[in-house]
This record gives sequence, C-alpha cells and structure tokens, in this order.
Amino acid sequence: MLPSLAGDLGKYPKEVLGSVRRPWGGATNGMDTTLCVSSPIVQTNLHDMMRKFVREYPDVKGFQFYDMDVSAWLCTPELCERCKIVCKDSPPNAFNPWETQARLVTLLAEAARAENPDFDFRFWGPIHYHGEHFKRMILATRSYGSMVGSWTGSDRTIMVPDAAVFDPAFILSRKICDERGVPFYLVYEANNLELTPRSLPFPFHVCDALKKYKQWGIKYIEEGAGPVPDHNTINSLVTRDFQWNPDQSPEKYLADLSRKQFGNAAAKLMYRAWEEMEKAFDVWNDVRSVPFTLEGSQFHLCMGTAFGTPPAILPDVVKFYDDLLRILTNVEPWLADGYEKHKTQEFLDRMGVMNAHFARAAEHAKQAIAAASDKEFIGIYYYETATSRPTCKQYAELNYAPIAIGDALCRQRCNMIRAYLLLTGMERARASGDEKSAREKEKLYHELIREDIGIQEQFCELLTGFAKMQPCYTRTSLMEKEIANLLASTKEKILKLKAYLAISDKRLTN
Repeated sequence: MLPSLAGDLGKYPKEVLGSVRRPWGGATNGMDTTLCVSSPIVQTNLHDMMRKFVREYPDVKGFQFYDMDVSAWLCTPELCERCKIVCKDSPPNAFNPWETQARLVTLLAEAARAENPDFDFRFWGPIHYHGEHFKRMILATRSYGSMVGSWTGSDRTIMVPDAAVFDPAFILSRKICDERGVPFYLVYEANNLELTPRSLPFPFHVCDALKKYKQWGIKYIEEGAGPVPDHNTINSLVTRDFQWNPDQSPEKYLADLSRKQFGNAAAKLMYRAWEEMEKAFDVWNDVRSVPFTLEGSQFHLCMGTAFGTPPAILPDVVKFYDDLLRILTNVEPWLADGYEKHKTQEFLDRMGVMNAHFARAAEHAKQAIAAASDKEFIGIYYYETATSRPTCKQYAELNYAPIAIGDALCRQRCNMIRAYLLLTGMERARASGDEKSAREKEKLYHELIREDIGIQEQFCELLTGFAKMQPCYTRTSLMEKEIANLLASTKEKILKLKAYLAISDKRLTN
C-alpha cells in the first residue's frame, strides 16, 4: 500500500494514483491510495521495470506472480475514472476488478518475455476471484509461462481430505493450461505454511497428498515457502522420496525413516507422535474443499506463530472474532457458510478433538527426546548447511518443539472460541431478560479465564525452556528473538486476564 511506503504521496503525480475501498477497511471509510494500473504512466513504468529486472538478473529464470497489483488492491472502479472506463463487467464497488487484473498480468508477462522469451512468468491466478469473474479474468490474461493454483481454488493447503472436491477454478485452470501448452503447477505446502509451527512434522499426510496428486494426474508441484535447510525437516525428506514413488507404503517407509533419524530406542515413540498428528488433521477429513485450519488465509485459527499468539480472551474477543470472519467473508463471499460454522459448538468440538491428538503427539515426541542418543547422529542429512549434523537427541528436540507449540496454541484457540460462545450467549440471555442464565454463563466465563491463565503460564514455561536450548533455531525451530517476543506477549496477556478477574469477580459476587 502506498501510504505504508516511506516518502511523501504529494510527490506522486495525480495521473498515477487511484483509490481503493479495501474489503477489510483501511483509512477513512476503508479508503486507501494505490498506483492505478490503468494509468499510461504506471503501465510504462511497470513495463520498463519488468524488462530491467529480467535483463539485469539473468540468473533468475522466472518468478511467481501472486494476484492483485503493486503491493495493494486494484482501484475500485467507482472511485477511479480511468478504471471505470476499463471495467465494464466488474461491479463498481469491486476491490478486485478482473479486467484490470488481466491487463496488469498480461502487461508484465509480455514485458518479461520480450526481454527473455524463456523467462517463466508463473501466474497464481485463482486467489480472490471466483465463478464467472474468475473465468473471464483467466481467459483474458495472456503471455504467462505457467500457472499456479490449488485444488481448493483458493490458497495453499497442507493436507488433502478424502472428501476433497475440485474447485471449478482448479478444473478450468488446468484446462486452459493444456489448451495453451503451458505447465500447470499445483501449489502444495509441506514445510512452512505460516499457519503451522515452523517445520511441523506431519509425514503421513505428506505421503497421502502426494499419492492423491499422482492419482489426479498432476505433473508439476510447487511448494510455497519450502523447507528450512537448517532443519532437514522430516516432511522435506518424505516429499523428496514420495514424489519419485508415491505408491510405496507410508507405514514401512516412515518406520524405517524414524529409525535412521532418531535411533532404535526413540524411533517407535516418534512414529507414534506422527500417527497422532495424522489423527489430528484427520478430524477434518470429511470437510469438502477446504480443511479450514490448514488453509492459507485462515489465520484466525492458526497453530503457528507467524501471526503472533491468539488474543487475550477478554470481552473484546467477540469483536475480534466477528471482525476477522467478516473480513474473510468480504474477501471470499462464496465461503460465507463455512465461516459462519466457525462460531458453532460443533466446530469447537472438532477443534477440541484435534487438540487432544496434538497433546498426545507432543507427549510421545517429548518421550522420544529422552530415549534418543546425544552421541549418535541422524542418518539422513540431505540439506548441507553451515551447521553440523545434529545428534539424534537434537533432532528429536526439533521435531518435538513445533508439535508442542501447535498443541499450546491450539489450546488457546479453543479457549478463544469457548469465550466467544459464552460471551455471545450471555449477551443473548440478557437481551431476552434471562439474567439467571446470563450470570451462570458469566461464572463459566470466569472459570475459563482462570483455566486460560494456567495455559498461558504453561506456554511461558515451554518457551523459557526453549530459550535455554542453544542454538535455539536448530533445536526448537524458533529464533531467540522470537522466543523473547512470544514470552513478552504471553506475559502481557496473563496480566490483562488477572486484572480483569480482579475487578469482574467482585462485581459478580455482589
């Protein structure tokens, strides 16, 4: 977004600026300023920049272009006279007009290939477009060298449920690529999707996904973030071997891999941890199209630390949760029914079952650390880095840490939803004049806060232990600074929760 860049917007000529009303708001009335891709000046500048990049960085053979425009949304047609002329079909209040998106991608792709015909301008097309508008956008876009998409028609996902159904955008993308003779890459994430703890091991679902991709006739796979070389992750090792032979037995392969990496004593324990991880994700195996907690944009329920920790479960958590779901619905209105289910008890119950499996996985993985040797080294060291080959114990620590983080944050997410249900239930009870029911729910809410304080304190203990494990990054998956920041934010939440109880308990007893 231009306002976030250093510098004075007044230095930009008016002829290059446009306005957008973002789906989640922004400045006054949700308005923001962006470069207008319908401006001839902007088009010339982008064309020249693209050619310069390809020309001056010849070792870069291609890149992936995520949809939308220059670090922002496209102009909203009703707010931009230039885009209003171009966008004859998109709604006047659209934050993502398909016409300007198609023109932008085509312009950049043509510029890149004019400089180097072999440059692979890889277009990730389906995001933020759906239905007929996606179809028109993707048919009008030209000159890209390959396309990227997910079977969900949306963002990345790390598992493929048995109930998976191809999104029409996925089907159409493959068809168009076949017709145009360009590769179609299925975007796949097995290592470091921002919603999961860094280098989280879930090898059974890696095996399962790659087998299903072969059955679907997928020729090309692209990982979004990719592995962390320093971690030599289990998932990356499994991906390497199962891409070549996805029909081999996961059970036999993973049992052998666990022995090579952790030693005979710890192997069975870590294998059990992986089995529990499989069961945790299988909670969503009957969810068609999008297994929500694992899908790219569902950051309100993530188990990783990339977006920080869940908020304190104070009364304003209701607004926090409602606002996030409203934003996601605005961006992807075709998923509105699914987002509404995130506010239900049935949804919370599934989260609880997933968390129970995470907890058991963490316990098995922790036991594996005690059983692993600190003298023997891991058998497979595929990613050679500046660090030395880890011992079996150090590698067991690295596999335990992200599972323990996922367990801790999943507990916090469950409590966030419990608080939401109790607080909204209290509000409904009071609105109907049922003060007795409201006070009962309020007592349960206070009990939940006390429980959550204990969970936050346990998370602090976990992080404090991680901080003592040097080097932190290759033993816990977290940097020292990350651990310090997580500790600080968690301690701040504990203080807020205790302060709220100190005041609210007195009111409730009067």
